[in-house]
Amino acid sequence: MWEQLQFLGFRPHGPKARISLNNLSAESESAWRRQLKAAIGNNLLLKQATTELVLWFGDIAHDRSIIFAAAEVWGYQLNEAVLLLRDHPDPLVRLRVEALQGLISQAPDAAQLLLQAQAVRLALSTSSNCGAPPRTWIADAEIERLIEAEFEACAKDYGKWIPKTAASGEETHVAMLFEKLSVAFMKINNQLELLASQRKKNERLEFSLQYRIVGKYEEGLPNFDAARFSTDVCLIFEAQESSCLSFTRRASYIQAKRLHGGHEDGKTGSYPIDRLQLDNLALQTHASYLLLIGPCEVAPMPVIPVQLYLDLIARGAASTCIQPDFAASIAKSLASWLVYDVIGLWAGDPRTEVVEKAMGGPGREPYVLAKFTAKKVLVRL
Repeated sequence: MWEQLQFLGFRPHGPKARISLNNLSAESESAWRRQLKAAIGNNLLLKQATTELVLWFGDIAHDRSIIFAAAEVWGYQLNEAVLLLRDHPDPLVRLRVEALQGLISQAPDAAQLLLQAQAVRLALSTSSNCGAPPRTWIADAEIERLIEAEFEACAKDYGKWIPKTAASGEETHVAMLFEKLSVAFMKINNQLELLASQRKKNERLEFSLQYRIVGKYEEGLPNFDAARFSTDVCLIFEAQESSCLSFTRRASYIQAKRLHGGHEDGKTGSYPIDRLQLDNLALQTHASYLLLIGPCEVAPMPVIPVQLYLDLIARGAASTCIQPDFAASIAKSLASWLVYDVIGLWAGDPRTEVVEKAMGGPGREPYVLAKFTAKKVLVRL
């Protein structure tokens, strides 16, 4: 057992261990906990003595490792360790026992506290999707909800201004929307950095959004099998490891449509669409979408797959405009689409020719090119 305890700095004899738990991967630390549990076996007195030893004299540099080691050793009998040591005379032992109690009672961790604070700031419901499992490769439901809530607040806030600025075209609204999204990305990065420091993680996600306003020259020119490009926004998403090595790069083509007529009293307005534009988009890539710019409580800034709407036209849906209520029933919110489809890698076309076309170039540039990146960043603890 002393072989395992030396990783925490205990050395009753011999030189100091050459390896510290702080230098091991999560997988190796998990293996160390299993070895410690196996070394103790079913000896209850040894289990009690070892637990008190590590909680009392374990170096604070290994604090998190000590907490989870105690949880591993006691397993489903963890509550026995809490009852045994909760009145211990040493304050550090009592503090660590309280941490174990928090594991049992599911006390809010750093991510949950950030979500609570965010909910207060954005006036959100704290119960929304609470306890739901992760839905993307990020593999962290709290982070997914934190990102989605920030995007949704941004979309809702901007959506309220659309009826008041009805005279502006899609170009102005799209540019302003992406400007606000870039601010949301900065807020998200600040929260993820804080979360990583509280969780003692050695890496975290970082998002960046780059966009540029370019000419609309290409929209009327042919592309692939389509008579026209028919694209207002080219969205490129890239995911990178901490080594800055990209493991995917995808493009989505977006046609933006703003709400018309919603500024008039008693009228909800509608989103004018062009059937030929939709046909051209669908011919180029399955990753083509309608972005409806306007207020919507159910799905702020609705996003609809172009092929989905073409299928609905085939069964009788309007081919010249989309009503807001109908859009809300078939669309995803911009926030949900960005998190679970774009970042989650359910959306986007990885084909080289589609990505290169989205990037544009001299004489062949879409109106807006938006590129955002999710990368893992090493953290100094």
